[in-house]
Amino acid sequence: MKIAISTNIDNVDGIIDERFSMSKFLLIMEIDDDTLRMSSKSSYPFDMPETALAVVVIEENCEALISGILNYEAFNILANEGVTRFDGRGLTAKEAINRMNSQNLGYFKNPENEEDDIHIHQGSCEGHKH
Repeated sequence: MKIAISTNIDNVDGIIDERFSMSKFLLIMEIDDDTLRMSSKSSYPFDMPETALAVVVIEENCEALISGILNYEAFNILANEGVTRFDGRGLTAKEAINRMNSQNLGYFKNPENEEDDIHIHQGSCEGHKH
């Protein structure tokens, strides 16, 4: 499985920032699902816009991105290509990979980590924004 991870340093001990755009590096890693070993790695410095880095994730054929919160454009680029967007905020890359592999890592369902606007309740919706 090939994944991308945004971190503050160029290795798996790097911390994943609160926002995708705040990271310093984008690590591209090949993960062996059976042994959880990282067999190869390349990295890109964050010297380009967030949307350009989202395109790098796609061009590298990554199945997933582990990062902080994504802006609308980057989120939509990744979602439209079927890239899973995992929430790794505050974790090291290594911790996030382990949680992802144990199916214990949340993911971003919406850009800017916005909550769904749909709600269910009894009575009138007057004064509510939908």
